[in-house]
Amino acid sequence: MPNENTGSRGPETSGRSLTERLAGALAELSDDEYYVLRSRALARRPTPYESLAGELGIGDADVVHLERRAATRIAGASRGPDHDALTEAMSQQNSTVALATLLPQHPVLTETVPRTNLPVWAFLVQTLGLDGASNGTTGLAASNHSPATGTTAGGDTPPNGTPSGTARRSSARAVQAAAHTAARAPRPRPAQPARPRTGGAVRPAWTAWFPWLITLGLAGDGRKTSSWDFEPQVRGRLRHQVNALTSIVIEQLPAAPVGVMFPAIALTDSMADLEIPASHAERFREKGITSFADLTDRTIAELRFLPHYGAKTLSALVQRMVYRSLQHPAPTGSPTPPAPRDLERPLDERITSTLGYLDERARTILVARRFADPQAKLPELAERFEISHMHAQQIDSRSASLVRSTLISPSLLAAVDEQLPAPDGTMRIEDLVARIPVLGAVVPAAENQPAWRVLDGLGGLFEVTDGEARRASSNRKRSANPPVPGRRTA
Repeated sequence: MPNENTGSRGPETSGRSLTERLAGALAELSDDEYYVLRSRALARRPTPYESLAGELGIGDADVVHLERRAATRIAGASRGPDHDALTEAMSQQNSTVALATLLPQHPVLTETVPRTNLPVWAFLVQTLGLDGASNGTTGLAASNHSPATGTTAGGDTPPNGTPSGTARRSSARAVQAAAHTAARAPRPRPAQPARPRTGGAVRPAWTAWFPWLITLGLAGDGRKTSSWDFEPQVRGRLRHQVNALTSIVIEQLPAAPVGVMFPAIALTDSMADLEIPASHAERFREKGITSFADLTDRTIAELRFLPHYGAKTLSALVQRMVYRSLQHPAPTGSPTPPAPRDLERPLDERITSTLGYLDERARTILVARRFADPQAKLPELAERFEISHMHAQQIDSRSASLVRSTLISPSLLAAVDEQLPAPDGTMRIEDLVARIPVLGAVVPAAENQPAWRVLDGLGGLFEVTDGEARRASSNRKRSANPPVPGRRTA
């Protein structure tokens, strides 16, 4: 029943306003329906049907069907006096003036639709094409659609049965000024409703290929599905999610074995299957790396020891492994997530393996200069290997920085930050080892020194002086990959 004060429709028997009904309609859309709607109707530049079909792994006609279903659901939820008044205003010759008059009378049209940055009136204009062509109906225009070709007889009307993206944008531009002229008080944005995964074709969740998302708590909704995939900030959900996965692997899981991170990749996949550049593949072969099986025992951080793989090329390699995982069929059944301990190899094992990746000269200089007791002098090492003093120092600094970047994991960094007094307090190293036992593991490859002595020699995590440990003075905020090696002080 119309509201006599505002001219807006009163609450339905369910008590839901127009904004709530639209939010409910969006929540009922499947993942694919919502993504197609966002990419077509709500985007500045609608994504072509062919591109969406490729991203979703379905046919063009299926994309058209998904868009039609989404528009139909929104049209059904929007039926009422508010929608009819908006349709009438858009059909007038000067829709800007009509909207400026209409919006104060229907405050609900100025509310923000959850999960979008659009007011209700703009959302309806863009999704239903309320530009006067609908003749006051639900906003869905008839078309002669051929699913096989994806063409129409109307020229401006695409296969989905709604006005084309060009018509929608033209209509939106025509009324854009009304948003600024219509006075409305700022309103808090409603919380985003949960989006159930109903309707549409059932596709495997991301956790089928990457079960560690469950272990990290990124599956989110308790059903071990892909609810971790947040709304894309760039066009193309697949590309955005692959980039997100790459960042998670490199930043949060540097101490995890490659084989645990990418269980879907076949061990027999060659470096060519990973689409590694030919020049890199040749150097891999020289190092005895010919297939994915040769990488599985390395941690993510240890991939930097591959030839010519620094920070940027490491990111590119991890991204290719993510893509390669998705090219293999998703494992059947519920994914078995790895245990948290499987996502980080023990510190002493990582120290041994990383030292093993250095060549003999670099390993000898690093161990003798930083881990041995007593420490060797740089002039002695330079004379031993018949190199200059500066060259020996460069080898030492480069090797320390590379090894450090593979050892300081986020969990170890958090544990040390939690135990050490801040910012300049000290603690007996024995007490620190008692609280973080992994620091006391003996490492034969480092002159049988405990792990804490190795980390102290590398710098960047903590300093030990006269048996007292304190935060590293060179970088109180420390990163997981400090650019400058520290100095051993004990």
